[in-house]
Amino acid sequence: MKKYMVPACLIVIWLALKPVVAFAFSGCETDCYKCHSLSREEVRHILDKMKAQDAKILKIQMSPIKGLWEVDVEDKGQRGLFYVDFSKKYLLSGSVVEVNAAINKTKERLDELNKDRRINPASIPLKDALVLGNKTAPIKVIVFTDPE
Repeated sequence: MKKYMVPACLIVIWLALKPVVAFAFSGCETDCYKCHSLSREEVRHILDKMKAQDAKILKIQMSPIKGLWEVDVEDKGQRGLFYVDFSKKYLLSGSVVEVNAAINKTKERLDELNKDRRINPASIPLKDALVLGNKTAPIKVIVFTDPE
């Protein structure tokens, strides 16, 4: 009985790791586009299932993590992104962080998506503003309020 334990354990370990090995060496190590695709129609189907029918698909691209698509969307004036795995069975939301560099890749992408939507403080009319403190101060704080 003991002489069969080691081979049996090795077979169990091999079977447990087989899906990981199959995914890791799937034949698209350098170009996942040749094996995998995600169309706008497939994303629309996913958004419909998630009750986000009004969301506009801006861009579909590979994510920083192999095995995931990154989908940029705009819904009700807000831009955001989510991730879809290659099997198209799972949708992920949240931050992707590159551990070694401590960089939030999701935040970088969101900043890029929203860079044209930032308001230039110099464009805010201050003609009727109530100024408190030094008018020539290098840093200014603008407070918006509705007194009525």
